[in-house]
Amino acid sequence: MPSASRTRIPTFLYLGVLALCSCKGLDLFDSAGEALNVPVIIEESAGYDRPATPISMGIPFPIGELRNVPELEIRHLNDAPIPALGSPLSYWNDGSIRWLQLEFILPQLSAAETFEATLNERSKGLHLGGNLHLAQLVNGQGWGLDNGLLRVESGQA
Repeated sequence: MPSASRTRIPTFLYLGVLALCSCKGLDLFDSAGEALNVPVIIEESAGYDRPATPISMGIPFPIGELRNVPELEIRHLNDAPIPALGSPLSYWNDGSIRWLQLEFILPQLSAAETFEATLNERSKGLHLGGNLHLAQLVNGQGWGLDNGLLRVESGQA
């Protein structure tokens, strides 16, 4: 009978994700108490280089701290802000948000690298909301889609 060899193959990608806003005494807003400012730390702990990865995580908020979800972004050092989407998962009895689901694209990480950033309200110049407009081009030779940030045109009618 041939001897069996064992090869260990990682079957689960592990990214340790920690949002620090649940720590007692941590300010979730700036010194004026107005702008959202939540530390987000993501650690690559499996020892592999990672390509950009979609992240979905939950962030707890103390009672009364967050009443509605503003447009969000992740700010990391001097890099361009990363757009983020927040959706309430549950509410406190007073109607404030208890858990917020946060989704964004995590930039590429090297093995054992730690991504440290903050969750903030989106900068005024980065508004991604609004209406999507579909219109026939002026020359009648195609169509255009425009959301205020990006315009895409087709060359055929």
